[in-house]
Amino acid sequence: MAQLYQGTHDLAQKSTRTSSHSSISDSIEDTTVFYRQLQQIPQMYHYNYHSPRQLAGVVQNNVDAYTPGKSYLYFRGASMAAAEELDRALRNRQLRNSVRMMFEGISDGLIVRLMPSRELDVTEVEFFRALCSKIAQMPGHTERSVVGMRASCMILPGLRSNETGMSLRPGQRMANNNPWPSVTIEVGYSQNLSQLRLDAQWWLIYSANQTRFVVLLHVARNPNRLNMECWSMSPPQRITRNTPPQVPRCGQEFSIDSAGVITSIHAQLTIPYTSIFDLPHPNSADIIFTHAELSDLALWIYTQWP
Repeated sequence: MAQLYQGTHDLAQKSTRTSSHSSISDSIEDTTVFYRQLQQIPQMYHYNYHSPRQLAGVVQNNVDAYTPGKSYLYFRGASMAAAEELDRALRNRQLRNSVRMMFEGISDGLIVRLMPSRELDVTEVEFFRALCSKIAQMPGHTERSVVGMRASCMILPGLRSNETGMSLRPGQRMANNNPWPSVTIEVGYSQNLSQLRLDAQWWLIYSANQTRFVVLLHVARNPNRLNMECWSMSPPQRITRNTPPQVPRCGQEFSIDSAGVITSIHAQLTIPYTSIFDLPHPNSADIIFTHAELSDLALWIYTQWP
C-alpha cells in the first residue's frame, strides 16, 4: 500500500464517460493545479467513478493499450475517502506500481497518471541513485543523511493529495512529524511535457516550502533523448498587484541526445544544499552534476531502456 501522510500546513469493467469536462468548472477554482491538469486530459479519457473495481478495470484497459498520449485519466466522483479501497483494487490487478493518484477533495475528482514503462522507471531510479551517491560523498554526510521515498501519498486534509515519484527528505524530518519530501523527481514522456510541468508545480505550491526542488525528467525515443528541468520557487518575472512573491519556475534545463551531447546554457546542474536539508551543516555544499557526469548518466540510462 502507498504510504499515507497528512500534511499539517494551512495551505493546504463497466465505465461511463463524463458528458462534459466544462461542467466541473463551477466546483473547482480555475487556479488549482488539478483543474489546469484536467483541462489537458482529452475528453475520451474522462470517466464517471462507480467503484474501486470499475476504476481498476478502466486503468487495466488503458495500461494494456498504453501509449504516451494516454498517460492521464480523470475520474469524476472519486473521493480521497476511497483511497485505500482503490489501492487494494489496483494491487489485486498488479497495477499499483504503474500509477500515481492525485485527488482534489474540493471537487471529488481523481486524476490517475499511468506509468507502465520500464524506460520511465529506469530513468527515475538511476537519477535518484546518482543524487543519493552525491549526497553521501559530502564530508560529514552518509547514505543515511536522507531518506528515500516512492509512491508516498502526501495529504492536505479535506483539500487534496498527491503521490510522490522517487523523492528524498532529510533524515530528521520524521522525528519532527514532517513526512514531506524536500526534493522530488517527476518522470514522463516529452509528449506530456506540459502536464509534467504541472506535476512539478503541485509540489512547490502546496507543500508550504517543504518541497523545495523538483527535477523533471522527460524522455523521447527514436532517437533517444533525455531532457532535464530543475524547478523551484523564485520571484516572478512580472509583478502585478495579485502576483505572489514566489512562483514555481524552471531555472535550469539540459537536453542530452543519443550520443550524450548536451545542449544547455548552464555549465552544470546545481541542487542547492538548502533545497535538500532543513538545517545548516559546517561542511554543507551544493550538489553539482557536471556536463560530463550528466552525459555519462544519460548514456548508461539509454543502455537500460528496452
